[in-house]
Amino acid sequence: MITSIPLLLLDNESPHALRVARTSLKDYVFEDLSHPPYSPDLAPSDFHLFPNLKKHLRGRRFSCDEDLKVETEQWLSDQNEGFFSEGVEKLCQHYQLCIDKQGGYVEK
Repeated sequence: MITSIPLLLLDNESPHALRVARTSLKDYVFEDLSHPPYSPDLAPSDFHLFPNLKKHLRGRRFSCDEDLKVETEQWLSDQNEGFFSEGVEKLCQHYQLCIDKQGGYVEK
């Protein structure tokens, strides 16, 4: 999966699937990694970012949405580069499993 072209993983939401959007991506030299329809857990936010954020927020109460937003933004800014690199590495592993299963569902 290593390539010199930037890869962009798109889910199957209709705005991302529009022909104009896909054409524009090719104009900017991105390679499109289409998201398999039955493997929603291939989104890095689902298997890496949100579970870790949920652990951090577990058991806490916020008096308003703004307090939650501030805490979330602070948590994100406190993460080191390795945290996000780890998410990308996990994405590669999950995507390889999906390829090996020929597009079948990949569990977390």
